[in-house]
Amino acid sequence: MDGTEGGTNAPPAWHDDPWDPSQLRWWDGSEWSGHTHPKGEAAPAAPAAAGSSMSLPWLVIGIAGAIVVVVLGVILLSGSDPDPVSPTGDTDVVESDSDAQSAARNAQTAMEAVATDQNGSYAGIDAADLATVESSLADLPILVQSSKDGYTVQVGAASGAVFSITRASDGATAYGCTPPGEGSCPPSGDWAP
Repeated sequence: MDGTEGGTNAPPAWHDDPWDPSQLRWWDGSEWSGHTHPKGEAAPAAPAAAGSSMSLPWLVIGIAGAIVVVVLGVILLSGSDPDPVSPTGDTDVVESDSDAQSAARNAQTAMEAVATDQNGSYAGIDAADLATVESSLADLPILVQSSKDGYTVQVGAASGAVFSITRASDGATAYGCTPPGEGSCPPSGDWAP
């Protein structure tokens, strides 16, 4: 949901990281950035690129955090390594980022399918709605901001990168990622296929 339509607005600040409960992640007012900071230490000043007027409701942040906790619990109980990034190479980072990009595109397709059932409106669509259309999205850290005419879907990769797809009210689509220049996120921050 869009935080400007009756929800609680989350101001640009350090908040609990929806993908890693042991750290804080910078929320710039419209999307999660690639800037993180360990909990328990004094949070640094706002990153230079911070500052936007749109925000995500706290309810969605709480749901995303719960999903991350469940996913991490499953990984830990299965005996898998929760951090697939290899210290000796970037192959795992590229694979993790590629999986997140694919999930973002699947979420985009699911958004369009759900909106079709809502007479073309994206209002109120959330991650649970997307999972009903595309079951592969059910256990992923996906955040959704939606309004009547547009949306942003964000998918976190195990590498720490965040990939987003935004559909503006005029139908234009933008592909963004953070942190720019790291892993599979180009220096421009635009990962358009």
